[in-house]
Amino acid sequence: METSIEFNLNAALRLWRERLAQSPHFRVENLDELESHLRDSVTVLPSKGLSDDEAFLIGTRRVGNEAALEPEFARENGGRGWWHSLRRMAYRHGHKVIHGLVLLYFAVGCWFLWGTLRVAQLVLHARPAPAFTQLFLNLMSYWYVPPVAAALYCGFVWTRKGRRSGWFGFFAFATAALLLMALPTLIAAALPVIDLLNRLPKTAWK
Repeated sequence: METSIEFNLNAALRLWRERLAQSPHFRVENLDELESHLRDSVTVLPSKGLSDDEAFLIGTRRVGNEAALEPEFARENGGRGWWHSLRRMAYRHGHKVIHGLVLLYFAVGCWFLWGTLRVAQLVLHARPAPAFTQLFLNLMSYWYVPPVAAALYCGFVWTRKGRRSGWFGFFAFATAALLLMALPTLIAAALPVIDLLNRLPKTAWK
């Protein structure tokens, strides 16, 4: 049982250090020093009746959070030039920019699928649409919902404090959603075109 608790504690310490290491303002020796202080706290606090996870939580608060430590070590390590400012900006806001680009990619994909249905609608004119196509035409007025939902998620990510959300999961989900929507939408858009071609006189093909 003790081995399992120690393993979980070490994993938590490793993740905490890796998260700090993503910042350009912490050197290896800085991380070693901070980790040493945190380990000392985690070692002492259980003797006061705290569990390991409680000791880890209190220890990280004593050492300081990332937002408070970054400026301190930026000054200590001389990170004041434009290059360091650029790196600091990229670190703090880079994931937000990437989330915005993924949102744009998803919105453009949804707009393209909506456009294919619009083309099918123009091909139909006053003729009745196939049932499958009509189903998707009825849903055209709700086609804004997926991009709006994605925008709300991005808004949550942009305003969220603490741990940053990875962009790759959002990109994978957006791509999967587009693929799932694309197949039935393209089929629904193609049916009127196929129907129109079948109605053309055979002499038109000669």
